[in-house]
Amino acid sequence: MNLAARAGEFMASFEKKMNDFTMESLGTQWLQSEQMTSLIFMAHEKVDGQGYNSADFEYMHMNTDAREQNEFLQAKHNLEYLRPVSERPRKTKTATLEGELVEDRKEKMASLVKSVLVHLQERGGEPDEEIKSQLQNLENDKGARLVLASLRYECEKKMRLQKEAEEEAKRRQEEAEAQKKLEQKEAAAQKRESSRAILKTGFEKFMSDVPQSYEDWRKKIRAWLEILRKSGEGRKELNNDETSLAFRLIRKFYQSVDSKKRKAINYREASKLIGRTFTERDLKQ
Repeated sequence: MNLAARAGEFMASFEKKMNDFTMESLGTQWLQSEQMTSLIFMAHEKVDGQGYNSADFEYMHMNTDAREQNEFLQAKHNLEYLRPVSERPRKTKTATLEGELVEDRKEKMASLVKSVLVHLQERGGEPDEEIKSQLQNLENDKGARLVLASLRYECEKKMRLQKEAEEEAKRRQEEAEAQKKLEQKEAAAQKRESSRAILKTGFEKFMSDVPQSYEDWRKKIRAWLEILRKSGEGRKELNNDETSLAFRLIRKFYQSVDSKKRKAINYREASKLIGRTFTERDLKQ
C-alpha cells in the first residue's frame, strides 16, 4: 500500500480495515465496540491509575454471622447488579491505537477535522489539496489519522442513512399514491354499481314526481344523464322512451303553473338535454 515504514501508519491502516467491517456489521467504530472496550479494559495491568476506583473491583465481604455486614445481601436487597465493563464510567478518555491527541494541537486538529467533515458532507470524495497539506503537517500527531478516519466513516454513514431515508420516503409516497389510485378505482366501481342499480329501477321511477320548477326538472334530467355516464354502459343520451317521458313531464309542469314560472323555462337548453327540439307552442298543446 506504499505506506511509510512507521508503526502508527500500519496500525491506522489496520484500524481502518476493522472499521470497514464494524461500521457495516455493527454500525459503530471498532474501538467503540463492546468487545474492544471490554478487551482494552481487561488488558490493563491494574485498574488503579487508569481512571477507575480500585475499591470498585474488590470482592464483596460476605459475613454470615452479621447480616448487616454482608455486602452481598445488601447489594441483593438494593437490586444492584454487575454491569459489563463497557458500561462502567471512565474518568479518562478511551485510548486509541495511536494514543491521545497532543494537548497543544487539539484546537488546530479540531479545525482540520471539521474541514474534512464539511467537505465530505457537501461534495463527497477525497479532501482537497489544501486540507491534504494541513493533514501532512499534522501527520505526527498521535491519533490524527484515526480521528479523521472515524469522522469519515461517521459522515459516510450519515450520507448512507440520509439516502436510505430518502428512498424510504419515496417508497412510502409511491405506496400512498398507489393506495390513492386503488381507492379511487374502488370508489368509481362503487359508483358504477350504484348507477346500474338506479338504472334497473327505470327512468319513470326516477322522474316519478311532477317537477315544481323548471330548475327541478333540469336537475333531474342532468342527474340521469350523469348516472348513464357513470354506469359504464356506454349510453350518454336519453332513449326514445325517456325523451317522451321527460317531455310529458315538462309539459305537465307548464300547464299547471302560472306565467311567471313558465318564463323560467330555457327551451334551447331543455331541448338539448332531452334530445328533442320543442317550443312553448308544443307545451301548450
